[in-house]
Amino acid sequence: MEKNMFYNHVSSWIDSYYNAEALEWLRRFINNSAQPLEMKDRLLREVDRKIASLTNMPFFGSYDDMKLLMDEHCHPQIFTTRYAAMSKVAQLRIMGYDARLLEGNSFFRIQLVQSAPVNFISPVNEGRIASLPQQQMKMSA
Repeated sequence: MEKNMFYNHVSSWIDSYYNAEALEWLRRFINNSAQPLEMKDRLLREVDRKIASLTNMPFFGSYDDMKLLMDEHCHPQIFTTRYAAMSKVAQLRIMGYDARLLEGNSFFRIQLVQSAPVNFISPVNEGRIASLPQQQMKMSA
C-alpha cells in the first residue's frame, strides 16, 4: 500500500511538471529512491513520455521486444486508418527516424527500426538556417 501511495504521489508530480529540466531532477529523485525496480521503470517511462510531449518529440517504448510509438498513457499507439498511420510514418521519417508500419487485422502500429540521428535539426530551426545564406548574400551585394 505504501508503494502504491509513492507511485501515485510521484506520478501526480510528473503530470504537474511543465519544465523538462525539472523533470530531469525528478528522474534523479526516482533513481535514488528505495523503491522496487519495476516501479522505478514505470515512473521513468512516464518521465520520458512527459519530456517527449514537452519537447514535441515522439516517444518510443519497448513492447513485446519491439520499439513502438507510444501514446500519452505509455501504451502502443494504435491507428485505425492506414492513411493516419502512413502520415505519421512520413512525419517520423522527415524527423530522421527509421520507422515502419506494422499492420494488424484492423489496426496499425508504428515500429522504430533504428534510432534517429543525434544531430537532428528540427524543421522549425531548419527554415531559419536555410534563409541565413540568402540574407548574407543580400548584405554582401
